[in-house]
Amino acid sequence: MSQDQTAVKAALAGDASAYEVLVQRYQQPMFRLAFRYLGDTDRARAACVEAFERAYRGLAQFDGRAQFGTWLYRIVANTCKSHLRRQTRERERFLPLEAGNAAPDSRPGPRSRLLEQETQQEVQRAIATLSPKIRSAWILFAAEGLKVAEIAQVEGCSVGAVKSRLFHARRKLQAELREYLGEVTR
Repeated sequence: MSQDQTAVKAALAGDASAYEVLVQRYQQPMFRLAFRYLGDTDRARAACVEAFERAYRGLAQFDGRAQFGTWLYRIVANTCKSHLRRQTRERERFLPLEAGNAAPDSRPGPRSRLLEQETQQEVQRAIATLSPKIRSAWILFAAEGLKVAEIAQVEGCSVGAVKSRLFHARRKLQAELREYLGEVTR
């Protein structure tokens, strides 16, 4: 039995400190995932709190077929998707909204720092153009480093569907970034 499964079993038996161990172990990777989905520290933090609460309430449904971390990735990813859907509905009700959540860095810096920041923004913009299912698979693969089979478990789909989504993500991102990358290298 893994450490995670032991902690889950103890938490189900009423040991609150056992669940705290799981939270401590997974809070950083889950926050990174939420931030990559939502692009905002406060919203990512709120999504993580909500996801960890959902996981705690649903702990009895964790059957151990997947690793606890994979199960938790799925909960965080689904929570972030819910937040994104709410955000989209709010945007549609209250157009126009500001173009972005993050304020640009106004500190002077070397050209390479500015170029790197601009490139990151352009990549984030390109990722935001992906459909939700494709974006989710791409974030889990490229940013979180999950394997295709793990992504399939998180997303609740087949390995073939994940491979297809990643293929489409690469094609769309290449197309979205082609013009920008051509300008940067000139």
